[in-house]
Amino acid sequence: MVKQYMSYSPVVLVLMFAAAGCVDATTSQAAAVERSCDTWAVDDPIMIWPPDHAMHPYSLDDCVTIAPTECPPPSGYCGDGVLDPGEECDDGNGNPFDGCDMCILVDITPGFLPSGQSSATGLSITSITSNEADDRTGDGDTIGDTVVVDATTFELRAERGGNGSGRTYRVNFVDANGVTGTCTFFVPHGLAAQ
Repeated sequence: MVKQYMSYSPVVLVLMFAAAGCVDATTSQAAAVERSCDTWAVDDPIMIWPPDHAMHPYSLDDCVTIAPTECPPPSGYCGDGVLDPGEECDDGNGNPFDGCDMCILVDITPGFLPSGQSSATGLSITSITSNEADDRTGDGDTIGDTVVVDATTFELRAERGGNGSGRTYRVNFVDANGVTGTCTFFVPHGLAAQ
């Protein structure tokens, strides 16, 4: 099954990274995530249509299904509510946002999450690639076809080279445990091939 998303909202100018002269254009953002036990699966590729050269907003929620899963208790004495040798704190691990995480004191100042971290899902975009150059013959003479807005949201341009078979975007991400995944979005040359 192919998901199709169409959006005609105005584009907000954000940081854009373009790899001029590269066949495989890449947009990157650093990622730092906290451990998570959630499981996830990448959904089917998503078709972007029509190829109207507009930027379309997406999030990892559009292409990844997340199943919240509770973490097992830590091994040893950490999490028993008793401060043992080698532990900075031990509150029973009942609240992950109380300043004591896995028996280590952490800064819980609002806004302290490192750049690129998603506290909601534990997923963070690492890069976006395309099988076509940013500005290719017959694609509308536009640049900045991929934009990483934050850890989980991004924009993709609905265009493809006029003399190619279609454009494929790959949105690469990492979860809180370091496991990587890739979502696929594509702009076909025409609908007859679908």
